[in-house]
Amino acid sequence: DDLPQRVRDLAAQLTAQAKTPYDKAKAIEAYLSTWTYTLQVEPPPYNAHGVDHFLFTLRAGYSEYFGSSMAVLLRSVGVPARLATGYATGDKVANQDIYLVTDSHSHAWVEVFFPGYGWIPFEPTPGKSLPAVPVPGSESLADVSGGEGQRADDCAEDLEACEEFGLGAT
Repeated sequence: DDLPQRVRDLAAQLTAQAKTPYDKAKAIEAYLSTWTYTLQVEPPPYNAHGVDHFLFTLRAGYSEYFGSSMAVLLRSVGVPARLATGYATGDKVANQDIYLVTDSHSHAWVEVFFPGYGWIPFEPTPGKSLPAVPVPGSESLADVSGGEGQRADDCAEDLEACEEFGLGAT
């Protein structure tokens, strides 16, 4: 109820041409990904709405700002979304099968729910990518979107399945 109307209006404007929930998510992700990533951010004024302050005043910030804004924008147009937080892989320790993970590896991203697919991650933070996880016994990494079921990005190869779940193609 306390979400400022101009945030709702921006979400509606950004997704006006989007036909599916997936298209809405990609439109908002693309919009935010053109902004500036920085760790030097002044906090919002007392009693200011954080997402509103980011979207209309700061227009720059770090992953929590981008992720929470994308989640709120999506929810305001009826697309189920949540903010996910965690850590990037870290730095591999030479000649060992371990990674050094510090606070500087913390990250936030958005997950959007699609029936039949589950929670699909999106990355609105400019210049960042979804965290990857080490595969035990291997030098390779897998991104957080792995797992059971078809990924939303696979729509280009399986248009019928994507349309069935309202994901659309990219």
